[in-house]
Amino acid sequence: MSPTSGTPPNPTPKAEPEEPPQSTKDKLLSDISTRLAAAEEAQEAAEEAHKRADSTDDVEVKALALEEAKKLEGKAKGEMKIVRRLESGVWQGGE
Repeated sequence: MSPTSGTPPNPTPKAEPEEPPQSTKDKLLSDISTRLAAAEEAQEAAEEAHKRADSTDDVEVKALALEEAKKLEGKAKGEMKIVRRLESGVWQGGE
């Protein structure tokens, strides 16, 4: 310890270098791409459910497939709504 400051003269170096903090804009863009991918996956799954519903004659299977498609389309719509909000926020200025 240094007699005047009360701190050790040579602090031990850190074993791992720190990663630079991610900027707010980078985090936002990452979140946008993640949500966009989720929306695309949900939309693709909804399309598959519609195809299953169209290809069957069983009323119950068709109803279940259409219900699944409706839920997935709602999820995709919700994700896209969030993406649009996040995208508009990126360009509003500030970081």
